[in-house]
Amino acid sequence: MAQYDGMIEADLRRRCAELEALVDRLPETQDGVRVVPGMSIYLLRDGEIFEILVTEIQHYDGAWEVYYDWDCYPVDECYSTREAAEAAGEENT
Repeated sequence: MAQYDGMIEADLRRRCAELEALVDRLPETQDGVRVVPGMSIYLLRDGEIFEILVTEIQHYDGAWEVYYDWDCYPVDECYSTREAAEAAGEENT
């Protein structure tokens, strides 16, 4: 039984490593949060904060971009929360 438990544990560790590798490939916001379709991210532009509902993510010309409302935005310029975008705006003023 112990040998069987060890096989299960090894299989689970291998599968976890595969999932971690997959997650590591996802783009990150400016504050280091991974982005997936269905979530909202926040863009700080000219002192204003815009909420972007992520519907599609593309890797184009070396950068990750999200598409929303017929426009594209660089993921690495966005923040995971409105509060993070506000804090970044306060740091830059």
